[in-house]
Amino acid sequence: MYGNIYDDEGRFERQGVFPKLLAGNAEDFSWHKTSFNRDAEKAGTGRRFLGGCLSAQTHCYTLEVSFFSYRLLSSNTQAPYTEETYIKLGANLAKTFMDYYHIDSTTDVSGPHNGQ
Repeated sequence: MYGNIYDDEGRFERQGVFPKLLAGNAEDFSWHKTSFNRDAEKAGTGRRFLGGCLSAQTHCYTLEVSFFSYRLLSSNTQAPYTEETYIKLGANLAKTFMDYYHIDSTTDVSGPHNGQ
């Protein structure tokens, strides 16, 4: 995941909350591999452009996901991505939005393809 760097220290710190929550919800996401930057070659991307013109309460990210595999944090081995694991990542992303906005829900966001 990529985020922006802001001169406002408080805004920069607030932007780190969502990736930290996602790392707690998704075994295939690593907070330590999240990068915050303002590289000139990324200036035309949606993340950089919108991050510069929207309000300070808005945070923009780029989430990149491999077509091949991810590293399991518990065992440091590679696990292949499948349709099921992509669906699970989407469900974990939705759960993270719910956590971020403090939405209480009794709905099972793991979906019908959770393999359990």
